[in-house]
Amino acid sequence: MIRGFHPRLSVGGPCRGRARALACCLSAPKGQRVNSRGRKPTEPAPRPQAPKGQRVNSRGRKPTEPASRPQAPKGQLVNSRGRKPTEPAPRPQAPKGRRRVPGLPRDSVLASDGVIAKMTNKADEQTLHLPPIILKWHSWVRWEDLAQDARGAGGVRVPNREPGVYEARRRDEEERVTIGKASDLRMRVKQGLIRAKVGHPAGDKIRRDEDTAQVVVRWAITDRPAAAEEELHKQHVARWGHLPRYTGHT
Repeated sequence: MIRGFHPRLSVGGPCRGRARALACCLSAPKGQRVNSRGRKPTEPAPRPQAPKGQRVNSRGRKPTEPASRPQAPKGQLVNSRGRKPTEPAPRPQAPKGRRRVPGLPRDSVLASDGVIAKMTNKADEQTLHLPPIILKWHSWVRWEDLAQDARGAGGVRVPNREPGVYEARRRDEEERVTIGKASDLRMRVKQGLIRAKVGHPAGDKIRRDEDTAQVVVRWAITDRPAAAEEELHKQHVARWGHLPRYTGHT
């Protein structure tokens, strides 16, 4: 037998088909697949590769995708067609502590202190319409009479737990030495200004620098003491050119 020869693998032998396939397999280039007949199998064409970031279908065609929704500028609304929807103008909101009142304009509100405010759509703009404040002043009372007990002879009662404003001046002068406001007139005037039982900077200065026998005081009840005090200060500045002597600020 010839060395390296096998009768079953000869071309004319019974296994000539297998021999031919084996020969083809042995002769195929390295890394190439062949079938049992030595032929290169028909493989499906590789799926086309789309550029990076681009989608394609199985046929290598770019699929027809629905048009993307238009992007509106930041903070702006658009509908599905890219159009800016027509929105009604926002209704002005009343600030906390204020309420709408029938009979007033739609853009006006009423505060708990009776102030009518005209609201606008701008958050930083507000117009106030202040109704007039009518003060019914008590007659001028001497400092010494206020210092006495109201239950005794010559004592004067100051409204208790009533808000309001008060003034003090010298008997022979119209210029005020102090103008102030109070949430409780009795506590502020009698216990603070006159008797110094509670803190009162203006009262301390008057007792120190003035002859209290020559000082008179009056007061008025109002549910808007802050607004009334501010207006009294304005009138005093307009007339005398400055705030009362012992009033540091409004």
